[in-house]
Amino acid sequence: MEPVAAGAATCLHALVDCEKWKYASEESIHEVCQRATAALSEKSNRTVAHMQLVRLLATINPVTLSIYGASLLKEGEEILKGFPDSWQHRKFAVHLLQAVLAILDKETLALELPHTVQVKRIHFPNCRPPLQCTQKATFSISFTHSQ
Repeated sequence: MEPVAAGAATCLHALVDCEKWKYASEESIHEVCQRATAALSEKSNRTVAHMQLVRLLATINPVTLSIYGASLLKEGEEILKGFPDSWQHRKFAVHLLQAVLAILDKETLALELPHTVQVKRIHFPNCRPPLQCTQKATFSISFTHSQ
């Protein structure tokens, strides 16, 4: 089932990435964001393709995807914990977390960020660049929201 789900996520990624996505209805965009979030909550669908799709949605449709921000942070954390031997999953989970942190509102950041940073420190004790990038992004976002 995982290859089929990953293939579907890859196809959706191509659709979202094409120029015509900007003409998609708000309803369709919301449904894709909701289903991508739901797919990541299922352990069998935690593929790199799904994480790349969510990351792209965070870039192209940040307002719509931000509704699922807290849930996506939790899923990113679970991926970091659940795939200790897969550097690819961990790498893309960090990218996913960075993209989601960039779209969250100040209140959600205040609630969710300490736990997310703690998870990253536990699972990446010797790898400072991803953590530093996330901390810089978070500082930048917090500064932008406060103005």
